[in-house]
Amino acid sequence: NLIVERPNEGEVLNTETLDVKGKTDPDAVVEINKKRIALNDKGEFMSTFSLQPGINTVIIESISKHGKKKTITRTVSVETN
Repeated sequence: NLIVERPNEGEVLNTETLDVKGKTDPDAVVEINKKRIALNDKGEFMSTFSLQPGINTVIIESISKHGKKKTITRTVSVETN
């Protein structure tokens, strides 16, 4: 089970930092863009990432203790004027 609360698909940001927030099973492993993220005891996670101006792809992956993988991809845009 993997839920991504932030960011929303297609979100347009005016800053080059992004908070990725969500929830999965407490005993799962979560990676965001291949970086392992710590979970709290409820399976919640949050991490801040630096983005580039333009289109950015964020790949959130949860791997259960049984090896089952769930992936959610979000595409966000950074518009800095």
